[in-house]
Amino acid sequence: RMGLAETPIVFQPSRLFFATPPATHGDILRAIDRHLDRWQSDPQSVYFEILRKWRGQTELAATPQRFWVLMAVLGLLALVGLAVGVFLLRTVWLKNRLARAEHAHMQAILAAMPDLLFELGLDGTYFDCHAPQTELLAAQPEQLLGKTVAQVLPPDAARTILAALQEAEREGRSDGHTIRLPLPVGERWFELSIAKKAGEPGAMSRFIVLSRDITQRHDAQAALRASEETYRAMFEASPVPFMLCDRGQHIYQVNHAFEQCF
Repeated sequence: RMGLAETPIVFQPSRLFFATPPATHGDILRAIDRHLDRWQSDPQSVYFEILRKWRGQTELAATPQRFWVLMAVLGLLALVGLAVGVFLLRTVWLKNRLARAEHAHMQAILAAMPDLLFELGLDGTYFDCHAPQTELLAAQPEQLLGKTVAQVLPPDAARTILAALQEAEREGRSDGHTIRLPLPVGERWFELSIAKKAGEPGAMSRFIVLSRDITQRHDAQAALRASEETYRAMFEASPVPFMLCDRGQHIYQVNHAFEQCF
C-alpha cells in the first residue's frame, strides 16, 4: 500500500560518491530522487537488479496475507481457549468449595444428633450408618453394611422396620413405629422416623431412617400404666365406698362398694 518492498538488511561498507556538492544543482538532485523513488517502488527495476547482483540472492518473498490472517485466528482461538479454561477451573474450584462447605455443614449436624441414622433399601439392606453411640447398635457399623435387617435384628423388630419401609414407600414417610432390641447394655426401645429419598427412576428405593432411643420414656409410660392399674385395682377392691366427681360435681366413677350402697 505504501509502495514498499521487503529486503534483507545488508551490511556492505562502500565508498559514497555525491552527484553534486551540497546546496547546489537542486534540479539534478530532484531528478535523481524521482528516478530512485520509481526504482524502489518496482521490484523488477534496475535498483533491485543491482541489489540481487551484489547480494548473490533474491529478495525475500513477501509473506502471504492469509498467513497473518491464520496467525490472528489461531491467536484469537488460543485466547478464547485460555479464557474458557480459566472459567472452567474457577467453576470447578467454586463447586468443590461449596461441596466441602456443605459436607462440613452436614457433618456438624450429624455430630450434634444423638440419634442413630441409617440409609436402608426397600428390602431392609443397610447402605450407610451413623451412630454416635455404637453400643446402641445390634452390630458394629462395618458388620451392618450390605446386610438386611432380617439378618441382624430379632424377627419382630425386622418385621416392624420392613412394614414401616413399605409405608414410607407408599406415603413418602413413616413415623411412630417402635421396636425393642436386646443389647449388651440392656433392653432398649427405639422410635422410627423414615423418609424416602429421591432416586433414579427404576432404581430400588432408599430411605433415611432415624432411630431414637426412647427407653426412658417407654419405661416411664410403663411405670405410669402399672401405677394406674394398681390404683384401679385398689379402688375397685376397697370395701370403702368411693365416688369420683369432676369440678362441676358430676360423678364420673364409683367403685364396687359404692354401688352396693344403693
